[in-house]
Amino acid sequence: MTGAFTSPLPGDERVGMWLATAHAALTARKAAALRPLDLTVAQYAALLTIGGAPRASASDVARACLVTPQSMAVTVGILERRGLVERERGPARGRARGTALTAAGRALLQRADRAAVAVERDAARALTGAERAALRALLERAGAGDGDLPGTPVSMT
Repeated sequence: MTGAFTSPLPGDERVGMWLATAHAALTARKAAALRPLDLTVAQYAALLTIGGAPRASASDVARACLVTPQSMAVTVGILERRGLVERERGPARGRARGTALTAAGRALLQRADRAAVAVERDAARALTGAERAALRALLERAGAGDGDLPGTPVSMT
C-alpha cells in the first residue's frame, strides 16, 4: 500500500470546496424549512421560477435552476401530479409546452417562499451590509475565472 495522496492544491486555495460547503449548509437549512410543506428545495426552485416566468418550458426552468432538462422534467411532473403546476395543452412533440402555477401552486409558493426567505435572511444577518457586498463581488470575480472556460458566468443580480 502506498502513502496518502497529496494534492498540489492546498486547502486554503480550494475555493470550490468552500463554496460547495456553504451551499450544502444553506441547502440543508432550506430543506428543513420546506419539509413541513412537503416540498424539496428543487421543487421550491421550480415553483419559484415558474411563478416568475409563466409559460416557461421545463427546459427553460431547468436552465434557470442550473439542473438538467431531464431532472426538471421529473420535478415538473411531480408538481403537475400534485396539482401545483399545469402544462399547456397541445402537441407533446415538436415544441416545448409552457408551464404555469395553479392556484394551489401559487398558495404553496407563497408559504414556501416565506420559509426560504427566512433562511436566506438568517444567513444574511451573519454578515454586515458591507460584508455582503464584498462577498458578492468576490464570488462574481471568482466565478468569472480567467475567461477560458466556455459559457457565460451567472450574474448575481
